[in-house]
Amino acid sequence: MGGEGRKRYLGAGAGIFLFALAVRVIADLVFLARHGWFSSHLIEVWFYYGVARGVFHLSFLDPTFLLLRVPGILLPPSVLYQATVFIASAVSALTAFFIYGWLRGRYGRSTGVFGGLAFALLAAPITLCLANFSHDLAAIPLVVLFFRAAGAVERGGEGRLRAVIAALACLFFGLMVGPLMAGALVVVLIYSLWPLSRRLLGRMPETVLAAAFLGGLILVCWLLFLLMRPNLLDWFAPLALRFRGIDLTAQMLIQVGDLQPLPPEAFWNRYTLFVFLLPWGFREAFRKRDFFTITLFLFSLALSLVVNRGARLLDLSVVLLAASALAGWRKPAGAVTAAWTLLLLFANLAAPSAARAAYAGIPLIRGLAAGLPADPAGVRFALLFLGFFALGLGSPWFPRRIRPAAAGAVLLLAAFLQAGWVLSIARTSSDELEYRAYRRLDQIAEPGEKIFAAWNQGYFIGSVTGLEPVTTPERIDLSLARLYWEPEETAVRELRRRGVSYVHVSSRYFGITWADPETNTFGMRGTTIIGPRPDHIRRFSRMRRTFLFRMLYEPGTLRELHPVLNKQDPETGLQVRIFELAGTGGS
Repeated sequence: MGGEGRKRYLGAGAGIFLFALAVRVIADLVFLARHGWFSSHLIEVWFYYGVARGVFHLSFLDPTFLLLRVPGILLPPSVLYQATVFIASAVSALTAFFIYGWLRGRYGRSTGVFGGLAFALLAAPITLCLANFSHDLAAIPLVVLFFRAAGAVERGGEGRLRAVIAALACLFFGLMVGPLMAGALVVVLIYSLWPLSRRLLGRMPETVLAAAFLGGLILVCWLLFLLMRPNLLDWFAPLALRFRGIDLTAQMLIQVGDLQPLPPEAFWNRYTLFVFLLPWGFREAFRKRDFFTITLFLFSLALSLVVNRGARLLDLSVVLLAASALAGWRKPAGAVTAAWTLLLLFANLAAPSAARAAYAGIPLIRGLAAGLPADPAGVRFALLFLGFFALGLGSPWFPRRIRPAAAGAVLLLAAFLQAGWVLSIARTSSDELEYRAYRRLDQIAEPGEKIFAAWNQGYFIGSVTGLEPVTTPERIDLSLARLYWEPEETAVRELRRRGVSYVHVSSRYFGITWADPETNTFGMRGTTIIGPRPDHIRRFSRMRRTFLFRMLYEPGTLRELHPVLNKQDPETGLQVRIFELAGTGGS
């Protein structure tokens, strides 16, 4: 690449990076301004905030450690949380730049630009770094660089040795980050069968060979799905416990969402208008014999249907298919996409349940078909999506001189709509109210004292206080979770035995929605965070005797616990209570 070519390459890449960063940072600022500057969208951010502070530790070989610990040393605690959130957005935006460089080198400039922009606009990557930090944010760019290096190895040439070294380095550090790289390695191994088939069966007509290989590829991924479905988590549970200290077995028992199969509605929620581009993307990939993209999609789809977290690879495959579709866009593409869009809309109106079961359900259309009242914000965003997407479909018929400007306007509007849609459905996993309560508790309690709280609050409490949570995502103790449903005396006896000084309860994870004392019945909302409700608690009289109910609704009747903090958000109704066990604590 000459000097002028490198200048254009870096210029386009910088534009994609800044565009992706702007979308993410603006979304972060809106979310934090709305919910509080120490609120979070996903609770796992508090573990990485703790890593930045030096409270929690990762391997020195894990790139995430340096990415967070260095800012943690250099920055004051007052801005470190916001810095952690910004780093997440910056890493995600950098991934868009890496995707641009990878696809540009492999498929050409147009595919690279569309790929980088597609990742910048995809709902799933925006959601992952929205007031959050995740190990996957560090894993995904390493996966992209690994794919790029593996592609250079396949092409050969003078730089082949450097590409092999780069691929091995990305593989090593990616495995240090997490198991996502193992999935990427499987993709490369399956895809390597294609060049091998061409070498061995080169005399066969290429169309016949490609069709046969596609059929074999579908069969292989289906068989892998059948193999992974009952075994995958059992394979990874010992590795997660050994290398990260995370008890996947306990998380499986309480049905943590990331370890469940990809739910049907998630396909639309993750990819929105990009779903309409998939048929033409497949057509272009097959026409060009780009079996890497097809392999990535089929295997990552199989993996996602086993464990939701595998959808991180599926995101990349959708980006590749969308970029391939847009780079090969012309009038037939508009016709195919329009027909596919109408087919999906008809399927959702005619048989919403079947469309959802086939992972083709569009929530808005499904709701209208069922006669349900539609959310006004959802209607607005959906209509704008469809309107601007229709404008994009018609772009091949625009006069050539105005086509780039029209496409740019559509893209800019789609960016705001995508980020706006993400913000409209985003909810908090922790609020500033909880952060302030924990900071106040840190001033009251002695360092090292133990606190009993819902397991996913463990990292949050551990990162901002000097207390020791007795249950965390690493140490999910189901016997402790059952104490919420026991009488006060039973629960306190066990907590004292374990040396617990403080007890935390929040209305975020439990609430009585209605109760009728006359019929002794009630309704409730609750999550697996506090453990499933035992079968014997079906009457309101029994529920009123539980430790959980009394802490939230009748704290004055507790004999062994004294209130330390009681905070409630007047807007959301979120209530946080912290109690001290009688005869313990530092107050």
